[in-house]
Amino acid sequence: KKLVPGLDHHCMWLNTCVGRRTYTYFYLLSLFGAAAGGLQTVSAIFVVAKTNVREAAVDELGGPLFFTLVGLVAASSIIPAGFYASLWLFHNYLLLNGHTTFSYLIERRDRDLSRSRAERERAVELEEKAASQDWTEKEKQWHQGIAMALDTPSSAEDTE
Repeated sequence: KKLVPGLDHHCMWLNTCVGRRTYTYFYLLSLFGAAAGGLQTVSAIFVVAKTNVREAAVDELGGPLFFTLVGLVAASSIIPAGFYASLWLFHNYLLLNGHTTFSYLIERRDRDLSRSRAERERAVELEEKAASQDWTEKEKQWHQGIAMALDTPSSAEDTE
């Protein structure tokens, strides 16, 4: 265990804590990772677009193999580029709003807990209200039953 000044978060991918001293490097890693993956994807697409399909297909094995390899390069670089880009965008959001990753997660947890607490309280209120309305309905039915019993003439009176 170590004390990291200005702790932002523990990065499980780098297996280290990111703090005040290392945050700039972490931020640049996410920026350049996104840029490198994006450039590699764009380059692969450009190579395929500019390659003369007829010339590449002259060599029966070379043409399909070439396009397969370039396609694999494009596909394998766009996924990490997307992850790096989302990481970089998220940290831009945090910086613009004056948060660290840790403070953002704590605030989000507290907001979720208070929301779930409020939802539980509301559910209890609704249950209590439903129970009281149910009781009121039972009382009404009971009173109506008594009123009907009082309004109903007795069998002795009916025979007269």
